[in-house]
Amino acid sequence: MKTNLLFSDNNPLKANAFVVTFLLSNHTESAKLWEHKLEEYLLNLKIPEGLRISFNTEISLKKELNGNSDAITVGISYLFMFLYAIWALKRKMGSTRIILGLSGILIVASSVICAAGLLSVLGVKSTLIIAEVIPFLILAIGIDNIFLITHEYDHISEIHPSDSVQYRIKVSMKHIFPSIIVSFICQAGCFLLAALVSMPAVRNFALYSATAVFFNVILQSTAYVSILTLYEINFPTFGESLATETSINSDEKTTSTAKGFYFNILTFKRSIILVFSLWASISLVFLPGIEYGLDQTLAVPQTSYLVDYFNDVYNYLKVGPPVYFVVKNLDLTEAANQVKICGKFTSCDQYSLSSILEKERARSTIVEPLANWFDDYMMFLSPKSSQCCRYEKGTTDVCPLEADHDQCQTCFKHGEWGYDMSGFPEGDKFMRLFDIWINSPSDPCPLGGHAPYSTSIAYNDTKVISSVFRTAHRPLTSQSDFIEAYNDAIRISESFTDLDVFAYSPFYIFFVQYRTLLSLTLSLLIGAITVSYTHLTLPT
Repeated sequence: MKTNLLFSDNNPLKANAFVVTFLLSNHTESAKLWEHKLEEYLLNLKIPEGLRISFNTEISLKKELNGNSDAITVGISYLFMFLYAIWALKRKMGSTRIILGLSGILIVASSVICAAGLLSVLGVKSTLIIAEVIPFLILAIGIDNIFLITHEYDHISEIHPSDSVQYRIKVSMKHIFPSIIVSFICQAGCFLLAALVSMPAVRNFALYSATAVFFNVILQSTAYVSILTLYEINFPTFGESLATETSINSDEKTTSTAKGFYFNILTFKRSIILVFSLWASISLVFLPGIEYGLDQTLAVPQTSYLVDYFNDVYNYLKVGPPVYFVVKNLDLTEAANQVKICGKFTSCDQYSLSSILEKERARSTIVEPLANWFDDYMMFLSPKSSQCCRYEKGTTDVCPLEADHDQCQTCFKHGEWGYDMSGFPEGDKFMRLFDIWINSPSDPCPLGGHAPYSTSIAYNDTKVISSVFRTAHRPLTSQSDFIEAYNDAIRISESFTDLDVFAYSPFYIFFVQYRTLLSLTLSLLIGAITVSYTHLTLPT
């Protein structure tokens, strides 16, 4: 066994870390239960002084993410927004409107609940990120309509203090509702653009956001307006005893220091445009320097035990992740197809799967020799391997493992099997001998296929349906390494024009989006600019 599989240094005496890997079949409930018990055991294990253990299981990341609940943070955020709403919705005479502030927050929360309910019925799944981010997002962009409606009502009340509340509400909505609709079109349009992204999590997030914004506008235009009307009828803002022409004129003359400073800045329009243009230009210069990737340690709580594990993987693990090339729809009972994947024989195609992957070891992140089951299967049939494929003498019955050599004969006689692939089995004979090989243990014949390949090949009585050819990447110690490794695997897979093949490694799912990230970003930006331009040109 290679030392890099166990130690952080090729010299075990200089190693600072020892690596242990447990391989499980993770398709069963018993495997998941075992992982839970292992996690519980290791977290409660008393480590001797001077040692440290970091670990990860198949369930660890999902469990840690699900345990990262921000319910308290969400509650505090809504509380602060409630207090801000009370302050922002206060009357010019100084009195607060607590009921309006509370109703505004409840409407925002209700829009999130309505969106979640509708999309759940439609089968759109939610994620932990959606559940945690959407409340903040809708709170940030949704409560502004409440301020607009209320402040417009107050403005109309200043102009028409003697008119009925219903009339003032009607005029206010007539003035402000077009702006609300145009704003909704812009917001929902941008979210729906993101729904075109192929990643399910991003698409679902965009759908939840757009739906929540929709319900937010509906509830604010109906429920909040009704609450505002009832509130003003019972607690009138501009009665004869409160609103006078003198007080209105006095309020109009009052300008805060902040507003005065802001309006003074706006007088330097050309300078402002120049500054922001220079800023944007300088930012574009540094844009190519942005690196792809997201550090795994940032995806989990900083108190999680996985943080130490991720850091130790980068620092100490000296073996790369496995990569599997899966070949489908190739009838290997035909000699013309066998040369497309073999590597040890003189008649193998120059650009066979095995030959290409061997060359890639010198120019890509793939560094390990290919575990080629077809080559091992054919070598198993070699008459030189007297302990491997054997018949009982004079028959085609498989010779028992414990049988003496004198009682058995090799499946192929000398001269019937050659390195030029002459005599290699085809058709029914291929599958008959394949059945012997795939069920043969590695002792006494190390080429027996049961241990290394029994779970790597899907087959029936007539053909091999699909199979896996295993190799490995070099040690990957950064996000750029992982992205490069994924790109290498895709490039190699696409180079096999006459094979139906794809590459897989456990980490690929996390880096698929980086292949199309730039083009997708540009497309979304163009779409968002188009929506925004349309928004600016619509009459309000």
